[in-house]
Amino acid sequence: MIGQVLTAMLLGLGTCGMGAAFGRWVSRRIALPTSTNAAVSLLLGIAGVGVLTLAIGHLGLLGPWVPWLIAGFGLIAGWPARKDALRFVQRAAAAIAAEARTRPLLAAGAAVAGLTALVATLAPPQRIDEVEYHWPAPLDWAASGGWTDSPFRHVDGFPLMEIIYTAAATQGSYVAAHAMSLLTMVGIGLAAAGMVQSLGLTARLPVAAAAVLMPVVWDGSYAAYNDTPGAAFTIAAAAVAVGIQRPSRAATALISALLAAAISIKPFHVVAVCCVALLLWHRFRRASLRSSATMAAVAVATVAFWSVRQWAYTGHLIDPLMFGGASGEAQARLPSRIQHFLAPIFPFVSGVLGAQEPWGARTSAVLQVFLIPSLVYLVWSGRSAFGRFGVLAGPAYLHWVVLGFVAVRTRFHIFTWVLLVPAVAYAVHHASKRWPRLGPWLDLAWTALVLLGALDVSFEMWRAINTIRT
Repeated sequence: MIGQVLTAMLLGLGTCGMGAAFGRWVSRRIALPTSTNAAVSLLLGIAGVGVLTLAIGHLGLLGPWVPWLIAGFGLIAGWPARKDALRFVQRAAAAIAAEARTRPLLAAGAAVAGLTALVATLAPPQRIDEVEYHWPAPLDWAASGGWTDSPFRHVDGFPLMEIIYTAAATQGSYVAAHAMSLLTMVGIGLAAAGMVQSLGLTARLPVAAAAVLMPVVWDGSYAAYNDTPGAAFTIAAAAVAVGIQRPSRAATALISALLAAAISIKPFHVVAVCCVALLLWHRFRRASLRSSATMAAVAVATVAFWSVRQWAYTGHLIDPLMFGGASGEAQARLPSRIQHFLAPIFPFVSGVLGAQEPWGARTSAVLQVFLIPSLVYLVWSGRSAFGRFGVLAGPAYLHWVVLGFVAVRTRFHIFTWVLLVPAVAYAVHHASKRWPRLGPWLDLAWTALVLLGALDVSFEMWRAINTIRT
């Protein structure tokens, strides 16, 4: 187990070093909220691990030395940015401490859940998709010393997360693979907090906690999956689009890179390109068209790269199993078209603690309670208030509707559920300003629902932790 953890530390060091270098570049060219900058830096560092591993694999040089190389490369890349990174960590620690003093119960609940998830990364692979292909494929590639036509499904095309897991597999460390996945969930929380900052609110911790403490996000984060990681990059791209003051070339390049990483993990994240374009149009109108065109071009190039690469190894441009259709049991659980359109408005309120939703893992308790009242309140409040809510809710709803024509599972729509959390937070904030006496009660209700979410995600974590002992 010590060796497993050492590999995780090496990849974490490489991620942080490359992330610091990317963060320095971003902070000098784009004015973003602190939380958004942190999310972007972390996720770009993770993507950097993937790109470096991809290049090594194409050279046929995969071996146990890869994590050491990644750590060394991260140190070299991050060394010039060490002072900026240290100042950033100090500011972040002070901000977290300030939020914890203001909301100690919420901070304690989120911290316990986070530490438990960290322990859960020590559990051996056990989830169905992880056991069937997300982890065996990296082990096979690591044993081969390079990329081959994999005998495992869905991994020859758009395999960025499996490539990142291959860096861990070179030393046989599933713990490192789990840790890399868990880091992407941290990115989601930071991006959600950044969106709140961009909307002019201060409740970063409550929103970040609500955005991740839902089974659809949390349950796959400490395993070698790709749903939470892929969504993290799309959510970070949306956070950048919300946070920028104008669609500059640097901002466009950053958003495009994040979306390209997301598409490289799951191809259906091309839908997020449309959603982020809608977000930019909502904010900048015609000034956003050039950025949207660039994003679309990068998305097309990304799809072409992975498709051609897949064809070179397998003879197929498109994964034959990608559109194989749902099983009879899954077909029976698919929503009707009316349910499909209404689902983001009535988000799976049929679920109970510990039970599965009709179409996948449960969404946030905060959304289940606050979303409908928020919609009613904002419609009543007028166009101005509803417009700011729509900045995030519009792209979230678009994602559900458009992608839902192809795939309706809650874990495929993490982008939707996470963007709705800061949107609802804005509605709650607006109501608290209108009726100050109601504010403390709303804050208490939000805290209680987030803690309920922490309890909800604990079931799966403890099941995983129990396998460590056996």
